[in-house]
Amino acid sequence: MSFFADKRREVMVHIEKYMLEMMDTYLKPIDTNWQPSDFLPDSTSENFYQDIRILRENAKDLSYDLVAVLIGDTITEEALPTYESWLAMVQGPSMKEDGGWMKWNRHWTAEENRHGDLLNKYLYLSGRVDMRQMEISTQYLIADGFDIGTGHDPYRNFIYTSFQELATNISHRRVASLAKKRWRYLIIENVWHYCIR
Repeated sequence: MSFFADKRREVMVHIEKYMLEMMDTYLKPIDTNWQPSDFLPDSTSENFYQDIRILRENAKDLSYDLVAVLIGDTITEEALPTYESWLAMVQGPSMKEDGGWMKWNRHWTAEENRHGDLLNKYLYLSGRVDMRQMEISTQYLIADGFDIGTGHDPYRNFIYTSFQELATNISHRRVASLAKKRWRYLIIENVWHYCIR
């Protein structure tokens, strides 16, 4: 078993250099990246309350199924602290605090955090969701943690992450296609368009 573990760590170290070179290509600079407030009513605007009324009016027509999917997606996205801590447990020399994989992990987490923030704020402003119950569900999910059965094996962890990210991408694209069917769901379409980039 030690032979395979050593070889897997060796591959992770080898990939680390390429990953660090490509990180800026796939994880956009923070100062130029979209932020949740770009898609929500501007709280500093004189039209803020009017914009919320328009958002709520448009959200009234969202189907029950679409709202349920948005709730599930929001809870999943807000469990980000669990995912970050899970990735931080992967063993190997490049997973030390100043290693390349930990740098990637922190930058990826910062990028991903925006998705849950935007969805949460949208659902809150929509008035369609009992936010307290959703927040309780999110807190349970994070507090309970999870075991995906990959242990500290870097291969298994990153293979799982790749499939999980692909599944999330497909789910978000399907939500976006539902949202495209009606112009008044434009905010949701934009959210998913940027979340899946």
